[in-house]
Amino acid sequence: MKPAEYNKTKIAELEKANRVINQFVNSCSHSMRGPLKSIKGLVSLLYKSKELPELDAIKFLDLIDESAYKMENMLDELEQLLENSKRRITIKKINWDELIQSVLTRFQKEIVAAQIKVDITIEQLADFSSDQLRLYLILSHVIENAIQFQDETKSGHSIHIGIQTKSPGCIIRISDNGIGINNEAQESVFDLFYRATEISKGVGVGLYVVREAVEKMGGSIIVESERGTGSVFILTIPNLVSIKKGTIVHQINN
Repeated sequence: MKPAEYNKTKIAELEKANRVINQFVNSCSHSMRGPLKSIKGLVSLLYKSKELPELDAIKFLDLIDESAYKMENMLDELEQLLENSKRRITIKKINWDELIQSVLTRFQKEIVAAQIKVDITIEQLADFSSDQLRLYLILSHVIENAIQFQDETKSGHSIHIGIQTKSPGCIIRISDNGIGINNEAQESVFDLFYRATEISKGVGVGLYVVREAVEKMGGSIIVESERGTGSVFILTIPNLVSIKKGTIVHQINN
């Protein structure tokens, strides 16, 4: 790439980053007011609980903790957004087994609580090198999404993680039998601040960060879904090495 073209590309990236950051700050300012007002109101009630013993102080503390979690989640998403926009690609050989297990360990409490059966299939026909931190971020958001949007009306909850690595790259499929996404919403789920349902705990940044991180690595992501049936997120990410390997299959039952 010529210097002029390189500078033009960098300027465009900076302008885009500034627009996104301004949007995020404005959205966070608006979104944080709700949890802050909730915390202030609950603290006020806690003071009154000294005079009104019938008030359940523990319940109020749980609600305060929930509001604080929402605010912390927003700040985490802002940090991830900024980190992804400025950090260079760092390439290393990926151990899929370790990477998947580290992500699942992070959400083990939620997986057990929701009684989700997690199946993992890794078909590795070539070594795979990529940006491990971005892969962790991507997998965390998509798996958290699958956990959060499980269908409570179904008797069994499941998530399947399938990874196939060949010389050109890998294909990751993360599917669930959750509530699914309406057809009209599927093209918007990767948009900044888009929330397909009110049960979403975030501000609509997670899947936007996923798409940005995937594209920074030269890959792509799509979603296939049907309301009431579940969703499948399909990621295609390029590879840098091509050493033949075998097939690993795992299953976790909770």
